[in-house]
Amino acid sequence: MTNEPLTRQEFISQLEAKLGALPEHERKSTLDYYDNHIKNSPDEAATIRTLGLPSDVATEILTSYVRREAYASSSAYVPPRKSNNKWIIIVLVAIFAGPLILGLGGGLFGAVVGFVTGGVALIITGVASLILSVYVLFQDFGFGLIAAGTGLASIGIGILLVQLTILIVKGVAALVKGVARRVQHG
Repeated sequence: MTNEPLTRQEFISQLEAKLGALPEHERKSTLDYYDNHIKNSPDEAATIRTLGLPSDVATEILTSYVRREAYASSSAYVPPRKSNNKWIIIVLVAIFAGPLILGLGGGLFGAVVGFVTGGVALIITGVASLILSVYVLFQDFGFGLIAAGTGLASIGIGILLVQLTILIVKGVAALVKGVARRVQHG
């Protein structure tokens, strides 16, 4: 064997012989690439020396092709999916509107607790006032009637307050369900 450098045609011819295992379109594409690379270089001989032996170049090409094909056909390969921008929007809304929603929710919870507590307190006060009015009726009839009226009014206002609170809670629950349905169905 002589140490004379290969010509471009010899390099491409030997490379083509070593790439016989590649599919035709892959082989042609690869050979065209190397032929153009050598042809367009300022010094073909230096480029061929840099590339190395055609058999070494072919080994690298075949190894790369086999790995690429094995990866593409393996069960680990998952083709890329289209991203779902809906979830990005939901996360951004949750981040930026979260403090507002938590504040409104906390305020609403406080109002519900206050109304229920106030209503129950009015009912208890009304019942106590009615019981007291029975005793006072025998002592001072006028004051007893006022106590009985105040007791009945307290019971009535307490019941209305509790009923109003129940209606508000049901309305807010329906609103939240409607918003959740809209977000879920887009």
